[in-house]
Amino acid sequence: MMLLVWACETGKNQAREISTTVHDLLNNIKDEEIKNELQLFSLQILHHKNTFLAKGFTIDAALLTAIMGKITTYLLITIQFLNMSHSCDRKIAINVTQFNYRDT
Repeated sequence: MMLLVWACETGKNQAREISTTVHDLLNNIKDEEIKNELQLFSLQILHHKNTFLAKGFTIDAALLTAIMGKITTYLLITIQFLNMSHSCDRKIAINVTQFNYRDT
């Protein structure tokens, strides 16, 4: 999952850098045909949102952070329930032992 998010974030960052490179080229190019193509490409980059989606989920660092947060929360709650369960088991065992001891 981390590799997938890294690839998507890298692609998004590269797309941002391409727009800067295109504008630098536009300022330095003399050929009108190439300049027109670069302007069209620049407009396309400007109006295109660079996001990676999978089944409606945006694949980015925020998704990875959210997933890790959910997993951490789930694990903490599970550990707390397990600790409480073991504590209750010990109390029941002590109570049963005391009950049996009184009967004899």
